[in-house]
Amino acid sequence: MNGVKGWVVTLYVVAVGLAAYGVFYMLAYDSESGVGTLVGGDAYNYIIIAVRGVGVICTGVVVALIATGVAVYDARNPRSVSDEPPVKVSLPYAPD
Repeated sequence: MNGVKGWVVTLYVVAVGLAAYGVFYMLAYDSESGVGTLVGGDAYNYIIIAVRGVGVICTGVVVALIATGVAVYDARNPRSVSDEPPVKVSLPYAPD
């Protein structure tokens, strides 16, 4: 795997990790035990935690879009970005 494809895979892994962390962050609040309590009221805590979780998920979506853009650019311009030389195709006959 060349350098660009390695970066694309890394960015996708980061994107999935951020999305999973955002969902976990939104679901980790427990008002009875005090886990995740930020302010005095439950409603305020739910709002704050939901906004933070959605922000982390959106960051993961942006990272996934960047990874997709890099992958498309690498696929369209193999000589300018990829570490591998372009493949020469030889035809069995010469076109007229």
